[in-house]
Amino acid sequence: MNANIGTSSMYPDIDKEMEKLRVAVKAGADAVMDLSTGSDIDHSRRKILANCPVPVGTVPIYQATVEATNKYGSNLQMTADDLS
Repeated sequence: MNANIGTSSMYPDIDKEMEKLRVAVKAGADAVMDLSTGSDIDHSRRKILANCPVPVGTVPIYQATVEATNKYGSNLQMTADDLS
């Protein structure tokens, strides 16, 4: 079983995601996907990794999109260099 968790700009509370993580692991999750798209993805990911006893997957393009939006005001200006 895989569990999806993660913060977003509308729901930035990492503590709620930590509770979801705890419940997912207790229910037998074999892996967790961090689908965070909030403004501080690094903080969310570090906290999830530090507290997760099962493998964690991520979606790197989500972070690149957030960083491009912060850099340019929109992700529409993202370039190939922003993905490296």
